[in-house]
Amino acid sequence: MLRSCGAVALVLAGLGAMSISAQEEAPAPARYGGGAPDEEPATRRPLPPPPASFADAQALADYVDLVLADAWKAEGITPGAPVDDATWLRRLSLDLRGEIAGDDEVARFLDDADAGKRARWIDAFLADRRFATQMANRWTRLLLVGAGMNSVRMVRYVRPWLEAQFAAGRPLADIARQMLTDSCDGVEVDGCGLMLAYFDSVESLTAIVARSFLGLQIQCAQCHDHPFDRWKQDDFNRFAAFFADSRADFAPLRDREARMAAEEKVQARKEARREAMRANGGKRSADGSMAGGAMGGGMGAMGMGAGAADDPARYDELFDSPIQCGFVVEDSSPEMVLAKGLRKLDLRSNAGGKGMEEMVRRRNGGEPEAAEGPAPAAEHEFAPLPGDTAGAAMLDAVREDGDGPKVARSDSEAIRELTRLLQSAARHPEETATRLAREKVKFDRLVAQLAPDAVELVEKYRTRKESFSAPGFPDGTAYAPKKGTAVTKREALADWIVGAGNPWFGPSVANRVIAQLFGKGLVEPVDDLSGSIDRVLPELLDVLGRAFTEHGSDVRFLCSALARTRAYALGASPESDAHRATVAERWLAAHPARPLTLEQFCRSLLKSTDPTFAAAVEAEAIAREEWRARQLAQSMSALCTAPDGTGTIWWSATIPQALFAMNGEASAIVPADSAAPGYAEFADLARAPAARLAPLWLSIVGRPPADDEAERVFALLPADAALLPRAFAELRWALLNSTEFQVNH
Repeated sequence: MLRSCGAVALVLAGLGAMSISAQEEAPAPARYGGGAPDEEPATRRPLPPPPASFADAQALADYVDLVLADAWKAEGITPGAPVDDATWLRRLSLDLRGEIAGDDEVARFLDDADAGKRARWIDAFLADRRFATQMANRWTRLLLVGAGMNSVRMVRYVRPWLEAQFAAGRPLADIARQMLTDSCDGVEVDGCGLMLAYFDSVESLTAIVARSFLGLQIQCAQCHDHPFDRWKQDDFNRFAAFFADSRADFAPLRDREARMAAEEKVQARKEARREAMRANGGKRSADGSMAGGAMGGGMGAMGMGAGAADDPARYDELFDSPIQCGFVVEDSSPEMVLAKGLRKLDLRSNAGGKGMEEMVRRRNGGEPEAAEGPAPAAEHEFAPLPGDTAGAAMLDAVREDGDGPKVARSDSEAIRELTRLLQSAARHPEETATRLAREKVKFDRLVAQLAPDAVELVEKYRTRKESFSAPGFPDGTAYAPKKGTAVTKREALADWIVGAGNPWFGPSVANRVIAQLFGKGLVEPVDDLSGSIDRVLPELLDVLGRAFTEHGSDVRFLCSALARTRAYALGASPESDAHRATVAERWLAAHPARPLTLEQFCRSLLKSTDPTFAAAVEAEAIAREEWRARQLAQSMSALCTAPDGTGTIWWSATIPQALFAMNGEASAIVPADSAAPGYAEFADLARAPAARLAPLWLSIVGRPPADDEAERVFALLPADAALLPRAFAELRWALLNSTEFQVNH
């Protein structure tokens, strides 16, 4: 066997590997002042005149290269040299598909002598199903980064829905519009996942919509005027007011058929989980080290991040069975939002009050007890299920362990009266404020009788009424409802966000795509277009945003154009001075080595070590392998730092991550058998040294081994052929633990 794994790792460390510590940055040049993308400060650099429109992605790529070349010349920046084909392909596959290229793909690409092969492979990767998976992962983390534990609940709906939209080639504008305007009532979520993830906080929903779709950080103005940016507290309140009349909630399923359908889905999920476990050797996790090893036994519980419940088959393991739970997103008045919230809180009571008694009676088939006066609206109430005598489970996927909100027996009547008062006022929209003003004494008396949980709902209602009553767009345009139309406030906001008059949507998407492909956006942070001083060529974002809009808000078009640029194919900066090298990277004149994201690392690890992951072509096999990748990422999320502002989790070579990479089952030193990928070539003593190593190198680091590299490795090989399987396994282990495998190039 090899003389030591550590020795091989040291050998490999100097061959193509790049140090993460070399990425420490000097301060970036703060060339431009703040302001919206449509403003033109005197310091903004004039661009070469763009064409009236860009016929295709290559035309836009040529223009971007022209702008960058002029800027580099003006700044005295020497760009890096172009990278070789192997480095470029690895970079492209990670950026567009979220995983390294397979050894067969690398071999075919390197053997292709066609001058236009890079453009063809860009198109092929953009058409690959894994592009949709990669984009769904990125946008799911971005949209749910501020949702707390609600992200655990909703990721299983948001990520698959987004993946389906990207796979179908839907314009991002349409996806955003549906997420902002969709309504639901039942078990199907569709585009309502964003509203449901932030169902308990209009403020958090407002902040994430502004950051995700506009690239604006207006959340700092939630409590006071922004100290550095243009945003005032009134700006935040006006933006939040578009959501003030919306209700997103988790509710009992109203009818028997819906609940029976949900029951069938749960049973199907359980069977899918059992099948997945059988396919994985009886283990519950994608990687054996997660199943109870000394290091990994508790990682699943520790890592309850955004991917925890992404697999439908595991949802009923993590939470109570969702048989009783449906989803509601609707547009209503603040009074009806409060009334329904109080009604639900009463039904959720587990303190033995009258609300709880009625809830149990309905679930067991009894008639509801008649209430005095007009009955409150019976929306989303329980219906009986045959044989269902287990009592009332807590909603919102909360266990029946007494941890949910409690409404004391004495609260129930107060809630009923308050609900009737609110519903009566809401039936007369033009007179709602007057009617409630007349009942102020009674209203306050009833609120004084409520438990803290119910009082909290009332305070949220008062905040909505006092602060979020006058909608307005961030560009200063007033909201003017059109009389005689049924356009809701959410629909009006969505129309403005994706409309031609919004100066932020297109540039913010372009900035994110640049960051995805180059490591940083032209404006950093990418969600602070108006306030950041770390910006280079922000005026180029206007051109890219316009081209993005003109081509139907197609993210693939932007990715295609930017991947076709000469700038994307550059390597490291030739500058020896660290500051000058950092400046070159900031101006997109050189590419730094970047750590992989958590998803990229997990997918690449599985792809390079397990032939079944890369070979899946049937829909069922693809679903199983994708589930394994998500499970592995979830288990390993406990080893990573918290997500950054975009929701991204990085595999950044911390000590726990290094220990996992060295000791986890996926990279364990297991002697290879004759069927192991690459072993036959490795054991063929008649081959040249580099040819014996080529399949292993191509599958892990995405390039052929250099001749001197092969000589160093074979100098350590044992003479005894019986030890070759062990030597092969140790060599594979060393490659997986090299820096070169764990960075993008």
